[in-house]
Amino acid sequence: LERTVLMSIDGVQLRSENGSKHTHINLNGTRLHYADPQNHLYALHRIEGVTLTNGYGSGRSISPTFQHEHGGSLFFIQVHHTVLIKDVIFKAGTVNGVSMGGALAFVRSSGPFFITSCQFHSNVAGSNGGALAVMDGVDVQISDSVFLNNSASGDGGALFATNTFDAKGKRSLVTATSTAFRMNTAVLNGGAVAAEESDAAFIDSVFDTCLAAEGGAFFLARSSLRGTRLTLTGNTAVKSGGGIYSGASTIDMRSTNFTKNAAASGGGLHIVFSDASLHLAGFFENTATTGNGGGVFSSLKTSLQVFDSQFDANTAPTGEGGGIFVDENKILNIERSFITECSAHAGGGVSLSSMSAATISACEFRNCTATGLVGGGGVKSHDVNTVALSCSWFLGNKALLGGGGGVVWDFSTEKMSDESVESPIHVIPCDGRSRTSMFLENEASYGPHLASGGYALIQIGGPSQDTTTSFASADTDF
Repeated sequence: LERTVLMSIDGVQLRSENGSKHTHINLNGTRLHYADPQNHLYALHRIEGVTLTNGYGSGRSISPTFQHEHGGSLFFIQVHHTVLIKDVIFKAGTVNGVSMGGALAFVRSSGPFFITSCQFHSNVAGSNGGALAVMDGVDVQISDSVFLNNSASGDGGALFATNTFDAKGKRSLVTATSTAFRMNTAVLNGGAVAAEESDAAFIDSVFDTCLAAEGGAFFLARSSLRGTRLTLTGNTAVKSGGGIYSGASTIDMRSTNFTKNAAASGGGLHIVFSDASLHLAGFFENTATTGNGGGVFSSLKTSLQVFDSQFDANTAPTGEGGGIFVDENKILNIERSFITECSAHAGGGVSLSSMSAATISACEFRNCTATGLVGGGGVKSHDVNTVALSCSWFLGNKALLGGGGGVVWDFSTEKMSDESVESPIHVIPCDGRSRTSMFLENEASYGPHLASGGYALIQIGGPSQDTTTSFASADTDF
Protein backbone atom coordinates (compact mmCIF):
# COMPACT_ATOMS: atom_id res chain seq x y z
CA LEU A 1 0.00 0.00 0.00
CA GLU A 2 2.71 2.49 0.96
CA ARG A 3 4.80 1.87 -2.14
CA THR A 4 1.84 1.87 -4.49
CA VAL A 5 0.15 5.00 -3.16
CA LEU A 6 3.15 7.15 -2.44
CA MET A 7 5.42 6.34 -5.35
CA SER A 8 3.25 5.39 -8.32
CA ILE A 9 2.45 8.82 -9.75
CA ASP A 10 5.57 10.14 -11.48
CA GLY A 11 7.56 8.99 -8.48
CA VAL A 12 7.28 12.42 -6.88
CA GLN A 13 3.70 13.16 -5.89
CA LEU A 14 0.44 11.86 -4.56
CA ARG A 15 -2.21 13.93 -6.22
CA SER A 16 -5.80 14.20 -7.42
CA GLU A 17 -6.21 15.36 -11.02
CA ASN A 18 -9.97 15.94 -10.72
CA GLY A 19 -10.07 19.66 -10.09
CA SER A 20 -11.89 20.45 -6.87
CA LYS A 21 -12.78 16.80 -6.26
CA HIS A 22 -10.70 14.85 -3.77
CA THR A 23 -9.29 11.39 -4.13
CA HIS A 24 -10.61 9.59 -1.05
CA ILE A 25 -8.34 7.02 0.52
CA ASN A 26 -9.84 5.04 3.38
CA LEU A 27 -6.75 3.74 5.14
CA ASN A 28 -8.97 1.35 7.08
CA GLY A 29 -6.68 0.88 10.05
CA THR A 30 -3.34 1.27 8.23
CA ARG A 31 -1.10 4.27 7.61
CA LEU A 32 1.35 5.70 5.10
CA HIS A 33 5.04 5.93 5.95
CA TYR A 34 7.71 7.84 4.04
CA ALA A 35 11.47 8.02 4.60
CA ASP A 36 13.98 9.75 2.35
CA PRO A 37 14.94 7.19 -0.32
CA GLN A 38 18.48 6.41 -1.44
CA ASN A 39 17.50 7.28 -5.01
CA HIS A 40 16.16 10.85 -4.96
CA LEU A 41 14.50 10.28 -8.34
CA TYR A 42 11.70 8.79 -6.27
CA ALA A 43 11.60 11.49 -3.62
CA LEU A 44 8.11 12.57 -2.60
CA HIS A 45 7.74 16.33 -3.03
CA ARG A 46 4.00 16.97 -3.15
CA ILE A 47 0.72 15.64 -1.79
CA GLU A 48 -2.37 17.45 -3.08
CA GLY A 49 -6.12 17.01 -3.37
CA VAL A 50 -6.44 13.91 -1.20
CA THR A 51 -8.68 12.91 1.70
CA LEU A 52 -7.13 10.43 4.13
CA THR A 53 -9.52 8.82 6.60
CA ASN A 54 -9.37 6.18 9.32
CA GLY A 55 -5.60 5.94 9.55
CA TYR A 56 -4.27 4.00 12.51
CA GLY A 57 -0.98 3.61 14.37
CA SER A 58 -0.78 0.72 16.79
CA GLY A 59 1.31 2.54 19.39
CA ARG A 60 4.00 -0.05 19.78
CA SER A 61 6.92 0.87 22.06
CA ILE A 62 9.05 3.64 20.60
CA SER A 63 12.22 2.30 19.00
CA PRO A 64 15.51 4.26 19.21
CA THR A 65 14.99 5.49 15.65
CA PHE A 66 11.26 6.27 16.08
CA GLN A 67 10.48 4.50 12.81
CA HIS A 68 6.93 3.36 11.99
CA GLU A 69 5.56 4.54 15.33
CA HIS A 70 4.01 7.99 14.80
CA GLY A 71 1.42 9.61 12.53
CA GLY A 72 -1.96 7.93 12.36
CA SER A 73 -2.41 8.63 8.65
CA LEU A 74 0.98 9.80 7.39
CA PHE A 75 4.49 9.62 8.89
CA PHE A 76 7.66 11.34 7.62
CA ILE A 77 11.08 10.51 9.06
CA GLN A 78 14.56 11.70 8.03
CA VAL A 79 13.24 13.61 5.04
CA HIS A 80 15.69 16.27 3.92
CA HIS A 81 13.99 17.94 0.98
CA THR A 82 11.01 20.27 0.55
CA VAL A 83 7.55 18.67 0.80
CA LEU A 84 4.28 20.47 0.01
CA ILE A 85 1.04 19.13 1.49
CA LYS A 86 -1.82 21.06 -0.08
CA ASP A 87 -5.60 20.76 -0.02
CA VAL A 88 -5.49 17.53 1.99
CA ILE A 89 -8.13 16.46 4.51
CA PHE A 90 -6.94 14.35 7.44
CA LYS A 91 -9.94 12.84 9.19
CA ALA A 92 -10.40 10.32 12.01
CA GLY A 93 -6.76 9.29 12.22
CA THR A 94 -5.62 7.61 15.44
CA VAL A 95 -2.39 6.66 17.19
CA ASN A 96 -2.45 4.69 20.42
CA GLY A 97 -0.16 4.32 23.39
CA VAL A 98 2.91 6.55 23.41
CA SER A 99 2.76 7.37 19.70
CA MET A 100 2.27 10.97 18.59
CA GLY A 101 0.43 12.77 15.79
CA GLY A 102 -3.07 11.38 15.32
CA ALA A 103 -3.06 12.39 11.65
CA LEU A 104 0.47 13.39 10.70
CA ALA A 105 3.98 13.31 12.18
CA PHE A 106 7.38 14.69 11.15
CA VAL A 107 10.49 13.33 12.88
CA ARG A 108 14.18 14.21 12.50
CA SER A 109 13.71 15.86 9.14
CA SER A 110 15.12 19.14 7.88
CA GLY A 111 12.37 19.50 5.26
CA PRO A 112 11.07 22.14 5.16
CA PHE A 113 7.42 21.03 5.13
CA PHE A 114 4.63 23.28 3.85
CA ILE A 115 1.04 22.58 4.87
CA THR A 116 -1.45 24.79 3.09
CA SER A 117 -5.26 24.77 2.74
CA CYS A 118 -5.52 21.54 4.73
CA GLN A 119 -8.11 20.31 7.22
CA PHE A 120 -7.52 18.18 10.31
CA HIS A 121 -10.78 16.81 11.70
CA SER A 122 -11.44 14.50 14.65
CA ASN A 123 -7.99 12.95 14.92
CA VAL A 124 -6.85 11.36 18.18
CA ALA A 125 -3.47 10.72 19.81
CA GLY A 126 -2.96 8.40 22.75
CA SER A 127 -0.01 10.58 23.72
CA ASN A 128 0.80 14.03 22.26
CA GLY A 129 -0.33 15.91 19.16
CA GLY A 130 -3.95 15.05 18.47
CA ALA A 131 -3.59 15.98 14.80
CA LEU A 132 0.08 16.85 14.18
CA ALA A 133 3.39 16.04 15.87
CA VAL A 134 6.63 17.86 14.99
CA MET A 135 9.73 16.36 16.57
CA ASP A 136 13.43 17.04 16.65
CA GLY A 137 14.53 19.95 14.53
CA VAL A 138 11.72 19.99 11.97
CA ASP A 139 10.70 23.17 10.12
CA VAL A 140 6.94 23.21 9.42
CA GLN A 141 5.02 26.09 7.86
CA ILE A 142 1.21 26.00 8.03
CA SER A 143 -1.16 28.35 6.22
CA ASP A 144 -4.89 28.71 5.53
CA SER A 145 -5.73 25.51 7.37
CA VAL A 146 -8.22 24.29 9.99
CA PHE A 147 -7.73 22.09 13.06
CA LEU A 148 -11.14 21.03 14.38
CA ASN A 149 -12.14 18.69 17.20
CA ASN A 150 -8.80 16.92 17.56
CA SER A 151 -7.74 15.48 20.91
CA ALA A 152 -4.71 14.16 22.77
CA SER A 153 -4.45 12.15 25.97
CA GLY A 154 -1.20 14.01 26.70
CA ASP A 155 -0.13 17.43 25.36
CA GLY A 156 -1.19 19.41 22.29
CA GLY A 157 -4.79 18.68 21.37
CA ALA A 158 -4.14 19.77 17.79
CA LEU A 159 -0.36 20.25 17.50
CA PHE A 160 2.65 19.14 19.53
CA ALA A 161 6.20 20.39 18.84
CA THR A 162 9.24 19.16 20.72
CA ASN A 163 12.98 18.88 20.67
CA THR A 164 13.16 16.65 23.74
CA PHE A 165 14.37 13.56 21.89
CA ASP A 166 17.02 15.16 19.65
CA ALA A 167 20.59 14.72 20.88
CA LYS A 168 21.86 17.33 18.40
CA GLY A 169 19.77 20.02 20.05
CA LYS A 170 18.26 21.66 16.97
CA ARG A 171 14.89 23.17 17.88
CA SER A 172 11.76 22.55 15.87
CA LEU A 173 10.18 25.62 14.26
CA VAL A 174 6.44 25.86 13.61
CA THR A 175 4.97 28.81 11.72
CA ALA A 176 1.22 29.17 11.19
CA THR A 177 -0.58 31.88 9.21
CA SER A 178 -4.34 32.37 8.75
CA THR A 179 -5.11 29.10 10.49
CA ALA A 180 -8.00 28.22 12.82
CA PHE A 181 -7.83 25.96 15.89
CA ARG A 182 -11.31 25.16 17.17
CA MET A 183 -12.67 22.76 19.80
CA ASN A 184 -9.40 20.89 20.31
CA THR A 185 -8.68 19.26 23.68
CA ALA A 186 -5.73 17.87 25.63
CA VAL A 187 -5.97 15.94 28.86
CA LEU A 188 -2.75 17.55 30.10
CA ASN A 189 -1.27 20.67 28.46
CA GLY A 190 -2.10 22.84 25.46
CA GLY A 191 -5.66 22.38 24.26
CA ALA A 192 -4.63 23.52 20.78
CA VAL A 193 -0.82 23.75 20.78
CA ALA A 194 1.92 22.49 23.11
CA ALA A 195 5.58 23.36 22.50
CA GLU A 196 8.58 21.99 24.41
CA GLU A 197 12.04 23.32 23.59
CA SER A 198 10.67 24.60 20.28
CA ASP A 199 10.00 27.91 18.56
CA ALA A 200 6.65 29.03 17.22
CA ALA A 201 5.33 32.00 15.24
CA PHE A 202 1.59 32.39 14.68
CA ILE A 203 0.06 35.14 12.56
CA ASP A 204 -3.59 36.07 11.83
CA SER A 205 -4.87 32.89 13.45
CA VAL A 206 -7.82 31.96 15.66
CA PHE A 207 -8.01 29.79 18.80
CA ASP A 208 -11.57 29.10 19.87
CA THR A 209 -13.14 26.85 22.55
CA CYS A 210 -10.08 24.72 23.24
CA LEU A 211 -9.58 22.91 26.56
CA ALA A 212 -6.69 21.53 28.65
CA ALA A 213 -5.52 21.19 32.25
CA GLU A 214 -2.94 23.95 31.65
CA GLY A 215 -2.84 26.29 28.68
CA GLY A 216 -6.35 26.19 27.21
CA ALA A 217 -5.05 27.24 23.78
CA PHE A 218 -1.21 27.28 24.13
CA PHE A 219 1.23 25.59 26.46
CA LEU A 220 4.91 26.59 26.31
CA ALA A 221 7.81 24.99 28.16
CA ARG A 222 11.34 26.26 27.47
CA SER A 223 10.08 27.57 24.15
CA SER A 224 9.35 30.81 22.34
CA LEU A 225 6.16 32.19 20.85
CA ARG A 226 5.69 35.23 18.67
CA GLY A 227 2.01 35.95 18.09
CA THR A 228 0.72 38.64 15.75
CA ARG A 229 -2.96 39.50 15.30
CA LEU A 230 -4.20 36.38 17.08
CA THR A 231 -7.68 35.90 18.51
CA LEU A 232 -8.10 33.64 21.55
CA THR A 233 -11.75 33.27 22.54
CA GLY A 234 -13.56 31.01 24.96
CA ASN A 235 -10.64 28.74 25.78
CA THR A 236 -10.47 27.03 29.18
CA ALA A 237 -7.75 25.61 31.42
CA VAL A 238 -8.73 23.63 34.48
CA LYS A 239 -5.63 24.90 36.32
CA SER A 240 -3.62 27.75 34.77
CA GLY A 241 -3.66 29.88 31.64
CA GLY A 242 -7.06 29.85 29.97
CA GLY A 243 -5.52 31.31 26.82
CA ILE A 244 -1.77 30.70 27.19
CA TYR A 245 0.49 29.08 29.78
CA SER A 246 4.19 30.00 29.55
CA GLY A 247 6.84 28.33 31.68
CA ALA A 248 10.53 29.23 31.31
CA SER A 249 9.74 30.64 27.86
CA THR A 250 9.77 33.86 25.83
CA ILE A 251 6.57 35.31 24.43
CA ASP A 252 6.01 38.38 22.29
CA MET A 253 2.34 39.10 21.58
CA ARG A 254 1.32 41.90 19.23
CA SER A 255 -2.20 43.06 18.32
CA THR A 256 -3.62 39.96 19.96
CA ASN A 257 -6.97 39.69 21.76
CA PHE A 258 -7.83 37.40 24.68
CA THR A 259 -11.61 37.25 25.15
CA LYS A 260 -13.75 35.23 27.58
CA ASN A 261 -11.03 32.73 28.43
CA ALA A 262 -11.07 31.11 31.86
CA ALA A 263 -8.81 29.21 34.26
CA ALA A 264 -8.39 28.75 38.00
CA SER A 265 -5.55 31.32 37.75
CA GLY A 266 -4.47 33.45 34.81
CA GLY A 267 -7.75 33.56 32.93
CA GLY A 268 -6.14 34.94 29.78
CA LEU A 269 -2.40 34.42 30.27
CA HIS A 270 -0.33 32.63 32.95
CA ILE A 271 3.44 33.19 32.89
CA VAL A 272 6.17 31.93 35.24
CA PHE A 273 9.97 32.10 34.91
CA SER A 274 9.42 33.78 31.53
CA ASP A 275 10.07 36.96 29.57
CA ALA A 276 6.83 38.39 28.22
CA SER A 277 6.11 41.43 26.07
CA LEU A 278 2.58 42.55 25.17
CA HIS A 279 2.05 45.22 22.50
CA LEU A 280 -1.43 46.44 21.53
CA ALA A 281 -2.94 43.48 23.35
CA GLY A 282 -6.56 43.26 24.44
CA PHE A 283 -7.85 41.31 27.44
CA PHE A 284 -11.65 41.27 27.59
CA GLU A 285 -13.91 39.43 30.06
CA ASN A 286 -11.36 36.81 31.08
CA THR A 287 -11.80 35.10 34.45
CA ALA A 288 -9.61 33.55 37.13
CA THR A 289 -12.31 31.35 38.60
CA THR A 290 -10.73 30.53 41.99
CA GLY A 291 -7.28 32.17 41.98
CA ASN A 292 -5.43 35.29 40.88
CA GLY A 293 -5.07 37.21 37.64
CA GLY A 294 -8.30 37.48 35.67
CA GLY A 295 -6.44 38.81 32.65
CA VAL A 296 -2.78 38.00 33.38
CA PHE A 297 -0.99 36.03 36.11
CA SER A 298 2.76 36.76 36.25
CA SER A 299 5.12 35.29 38.84
CA LEU A 300 8.45 33.70 39.77
CA LYS A 301 11.22 35.84 38.26
CA THR A 302 9.19 36.79 35.23
CA SER A 303 9.79 39.96 33.24
CA LEU A 304 6.47 41.43 32.08
CA GLN A 305 6.26 44.50 29.86
CA VAL A 306 2.93 45.84 28.61
CA PHE A 307 2.55 48.60 26.02
CA ASP A 308 -0.53 50.29 24.50
CA SER A 309 -2.89 47.57 25.69
CA GLN A 310 -6.38 47.33 27.14
CA PHE A 311 -7.74 45.28 30.05
CA ASP A 312 -11.52 45.47 30.29
CA ALA A 313 -14.00 43.57 32.48
CA ASN A 314 -11.56 40.88 33.60
CA THR A 315 -12.32 39.32 36.99
CA ALA A 316 -10.78 37.33 39.85
CA PRO A 317 -13.82 37.06 42.14
CA THR A 318 -12.07 35.24 45.00
CA GLY A 319 -8.48 36.26 44.28
CA GLU A 320 -6.32 39.27 43.46
CA GLY A 321 -5.64 41.26 40.31
CA GLY A 322 -8.75 41.40 38.16
CA GLY A 323 -6.69 42.76 35.27
CA ILE A 324 -3.13 41.75 36.19
CA PHE A 325 -1.63 39.84 39.12
CA VAL A 326 2.14 40.11 39.66
CA ASP A 327 4.16 38.31 42.34
CA GLU A 328 7.96 38.01 42.69
CA ASN A 329 8.60 39.43 39.22
CA LYS A 330 11.99 40.64 38.03
CA ILE A 331 10.40 43.45 36.04
CA LEU A 332 6.95 44.97 35.71
CA ASN A 333 6.50 47.85 33.30
CA ILE A 334 3.06 48.97 32.07
CA GLU A 335 2.88 51.90 29.67
CA ARG A 336 0.07 53.73 27.84
CA SER A 337 -2.57 51.17 28.74
CA PHE A 338 -6.18 51.17 29.95
CA ILE A 339 -7.41 49.06 32.87
CA THR A 340 -11.18 49.44 33.04
CA GLU A 341 -14.17 47.73 34.69
CA CYS A 342 -11.95 45.00 36.19
CA SER A 343 -12.72 43.48 39.58
CA ALA A 344 -11.19 41.20 42.20
CA HIS A 345 -11.36 40.43 45.90
CA ALA A 346 -8.25 42.63 46.25
CA GLY A 347 -6.54 44.80 43.65
CA GLY A 348 -9.43 45.22 41.24
CA GLY A 349 -7.22 46.46 38.41
CA VAL A 350 -3.68 45.34 39.31
CA SER A 351 -2.23 43.46 42.30
CA LEU A 352 1.52 43.66 43.01
CA SER A 353 3.47 41.75 45.64
CA SER A 354 6.97 40.75 46.75
CA MET A 355 9.16 42.60 44.27
CA SER A 356 11.65 45.44 44.36
CA ALA A 357 10.02 47.87 41.93
CA ALA A 358 7.14 48.36 39.50
CA THR A 359 6.55 51.11 36.95
CA ILE A 360 3.15 52.20 35.62
CA SER A 361 3.29 55.09 33.13
CA ALA A 362 0.61 57.01 31.21
CA CYS A 363 -2.10 54.53 32.15
CA GLU A 364 -5.74 54.94 33.10
CA PHE A 365 -7.52 52.93 35.82
CA ARG A 366 -11.25 53.50 35.50
CA ASN A 367 -14.21 51.91 37.33
CA CYS A 368 -12.27 48.99 38.77
CA THR A 369 -13.49 47.38 42.00
CA ALA A 370 -12.01 45.53 44.97
CA THR A 371 -14.74 43.66 46.82
CA GLY A 372 -12.87 42.39 49.92
CA LEU A 373 -11.59 43.82 53.19
CA VAL A 374 -8.11 44.69 51.90
CA GLY A 375 -9.13 47.04 49.09
CA GLY A 376 -7.20 48.65 46.29
CA GLY A 377 -9.86 49.30 43.67
CA GLY A 378 -7.27 50.33 41.08
CA VAL A 379 -3.99 48.95 42.47
CA LYS A 380 -2.97 46.88 45.49
CA SER A 381 0.71 46.81 46.48
CA HIS A 382 2.13 44.43 49.10
CA ASP A 383 5.84 44.22 49.98
CA VAL A 384 6.91 46.21 46.91
CA ASN A 385 9.69 48.66 47.68
CA THR A 386 8.86 51.21 44.97
CA VAL A 387 5.76 51.69 42.81
CA ALA A 388 6.13 54.56 40.36
CA LEU A 389 2.79 55.89 39.07
CA SER A 390 3.84 58.31 36.37
CA CYS A 391 1.19 60.39 34.61
CA SER A 392 -1.45 57.78 35.40
CA TRP A 393 -5.11 58.48 36.18
CA PHE A 394 -7.39 56.80 38.71
CA LEU A 395 -11.04 57.53 37.98
CA GLY A 396 -14.14 56.10 39.65
CA ASN A 397 -12.48 53.07 41.22
CA LYS A 398 -13.94 51.49 44.38
CA ALA A 399 -12.79 49.51 47.41
CA LEU A 400 -16.13 48.34 48.71
CA LEU A 401 -15.00 47.10 52.14
CA GLY A 402 -11.34 48.10 52.37
CA GLY A 403 -9.04 51.06 51.85
CA GLY A 404 -7.69 52.88 48.83
CA GLY A 405 -10.32 53.24 46.14
CA GLY A 406 -7.46 54.21 43.85
CA VAL A 407 -4.44 52.54 45.48
CA VAL A 408 -3.81 50.64 48.71
CA TRP A 409 -0.35 49.62 49.93
CA ASP A 410 1.17 47.72 52.80
CA PHE A 411 4.17 45.67 53.86
CA SER A 412 4.61 42.69 56.16
CA THR A 413 3.30 43.13 59.70
CA GLU A 414 6.81 43.56 61.06
CA LYS A 415 7.68 46.33 58.63
CA MET A 416 4.35 48.08 59.06
CA SER A 417 5.01 48.18 62.83
CA ASP A 418 8.06 50.34 62.21
CA GLU A 419 7.08 53.99 62.76
CA SER A 420 9.61 55.11 60.15
CA VAL A 421 7.99 53.16 57.31
CA GLU A 422 7.24 55.29 54.26
CA SER A 423 4.83 54.82 51.42
CA PRO A 424 6.27 52.98 48.40
CA ILE A 425 3.79 54.76 46.13
CA HIS A 426 5.37 57.56 44.13
CA VAL A 427 2.71 59.58 42.32
CA ILE A 428 4.34 61.56 39.50
CA PRO A 429 1.79 63.91 37.92
CA CYS A 430 1.92 65.05 34.30
CA ASP A 431 1.33 68.37 32.56
CA GLY A 432 2.14 70.38 35.68
CA ARG A 433 -0.86 68.97 37.57
CA SER A 434 -0.98 68.28 41.28
CA ARG A 435 -0.68 64.75 42.62
CA THR A 436 -4.24 64.76 43.89
CA SER A 437 -5.65 65.78 40.50
CA MET A 438 -4.67 62.34 39.11
CA PHE A 439 -7.31 60.77 41.43
CA LEU A 440 -10.98 61.58 40.81
CA GLU A 441 -14.23 60.14 42.18
CA ASN A 442 -12.68 57.05 43.77
CA GLU A 443 -14.47 55.52 46.77
CA ALA A 444 -13.41 53.34 49.72
CA SER A 445 -14.23 52.53 53.34
CA TYR A 446 -11.20 54.67 54.18
CA GLY A 447 -8.71 56.60 52.09
CA PRO A 448 -10.85 57.03 48.97
CA HIS A 449 -7.88 57.74 46.70
CA LEU A 450 -4.72 56.36 48.29
CA ALA A 451 -4.35 54.52 51.60
CA SER A 452 -2.03 52.28 53.55
CA GLY A 453 -3.16 48.90 54.79
CA GLY A 454 -4.97 48.95 58.11
CA TYR A 455 -2.95 46.88 60.55
CA ALA A 456 -5.09 48.55 63.18
CA LEU A 457 -8.29 47.85 65.10
CA ILE A 458 -10.96 50.03 63.58
CA GLN A 459 -14.05 50.75 65.67
CA ILE A 460 -17.10 51.55 63.61
CA GLY A 461 -19.71 51.92 66.37
CA GLY A 462 -20.30 52.49 70.10
CA PRO A 463 -18.33 54.63 72.60
CA SER A 464 -14.53 54.84 72.49
CA GLN A 465 -12.02 55.38 75.29
CA ASP A 466 -9.39 56.61 72.79
CA THR A 467 -9.48 60.39 72.55
CA THR A 468 -6.14 60.88 70.77
CA THR A 469 -5.06 60.43 67.18
CA SER A 470 -3.03 57.23 67.04
CA PHE A 471 -1.90 57.54 63.42
CA ALA A 472 -0.99 60.46 61.21
CA SER A 473 0.24 60.42 57.63
CA ALA A 474 3.38 62.26 56.64
CA ASP A 475 1.88 62.64 53.15
CA THR A 476 0.24 66.07 53.02
CA ASP A 477 -1.67 65.21 49.80
CA PHE A 478 -3.16 61.86 50.78
